[in-house]
Amino acid sequence: MVPKLHAVGWYVLEVGLVACVAVYTALVSIGYRHYQEAGYSPRLSLSDPARSAQRLFVWLGVKAVAGLVHVSRSAFEVLCDASADVGDWVISKADPDLREKVRSKFL
Repeated sequence: MVPKLHAVGWYVLEVGLVACVAVYTALVSIGYRHYQEAGYSPRLSLSDPARSAQRLFVWLGVKAVAGLVHVSRSAFEVLCDASADVGDWVISKADPDLREKVRSKFL
């Protein structure tokens, strides 16, 4: 009987953890949307430390997502430029007939 209760307890703990992660993800995504529009900043209050800690934790998540988006965009731009350069190089090394087909189709 005790092992079953132990297993149920771990299951409840896992479900609770997944629910907390889902709620945190939703709060961060909503905060990121507001961050894009007008800038998201935490409102901290000494009279309500639990709420202030939650807002600070969400703000850190928003800043992490904003940083990740910035780095991803930069990397994507570099990869797009590199891809275009590779395409130009391949076309320049191809035979003249293929070059004419590609130029007439895309330019």
